[in-house]
Amino acid sequence: MVNIGRYRASMARGRKGEGRLPPPLARARVRACAPPACAPVPRHRPGPPTPNPMRRSVSRPTSGPTRSLPVIQKSDQPTGAASAEGTGTTGVAFPPQSIAECERQFVAARRTVLDENGVALQAVAPAEAAALAEAISQAGQVVVIGAGRSKLAVEAFAMRLAHMGLSAHVSSDVTAPPVGDGDLVIACSGSGETAGVLQLADSARQAGARLAAVLAHPESQLGRAADLRVVLREYDGDGTVDASHQFIGTLFEQSALLLFDTVVLALERAGAVDPESMRRRHTNME
Repeated sequence: MVNIGRYRASMARGRKGEGRLPPPLARARVRACAPPACAPVPRHRPGPPTPNPMRRSVSRPTSGPTRSLPVIQKSDQPTGAASAEGTGTTGVAFPPQSIAECERQFVAARRTVLDENGVALQAVAPAEAAALAEAISQAGQVVVIGAGRSKLAVEAFAMRLAHMGLSAHVSSDVTAPPVGDGDLVIACSGSGETAGVLQLADSARQAGARLAAVLAHPESQLGRAADLRVVLREYDGDGTVDASHQFIGTLFEQSALLLFDTVVLALERAGAVDPESMRRRHTNME
């Protein structure tokens, strides 16, 4: 127990402890002023997520090995109709009446494609095709260049040249070698004005390689730059130039592939290559 009398006496005498509480009383006051012990904070347990109104819900199966795919809603606008900007269509399915009409039109379309390709190949000068074959036989290596579907046609030609035992490459392949003196670069371009093809052709000429062009317009930039040209014009079935009934460029791309295969067959029949040797060089990794 605190002796209040002694405390008051010490205060009256002005001792050193003036203004201070005695230790027992000070400790009692500290205990009285101390904050209560902190209660443990309960762990947060999240409740159900708040639905997002902007997110489209997709039903998912609760069991089973497969999932149900979301259903694509078709537009109310008639299928095949152009958009307001005129840049596309609103559907992917053709109207039923179009499918029925396509069956009837297929025979006429087939005749158009065959007739136009026949006229286009008939118009190719045999001397130009023979000059291309001679340049290929004299080249140290052959590199082909093109763009779009024309590139696909000349790539197929490079494949056949490799089957013939020649060193043939596609310029865009990562394994394409550099070209120089004694090499031949074959460019395939209907317009002869494709920027990428012109750049590659210019690089080949600066490196010293010869440039052969298979094209529809010999007066084009590619035609003027080429060392030799094979002109492959587009005709309709009646022989009218630049009047193909097919989509723009389609006839050139078709006839270019046929032209290259015709050159290969001509070399086979001329005895320049052996079909059996070509067969052995065909890839076995298919």
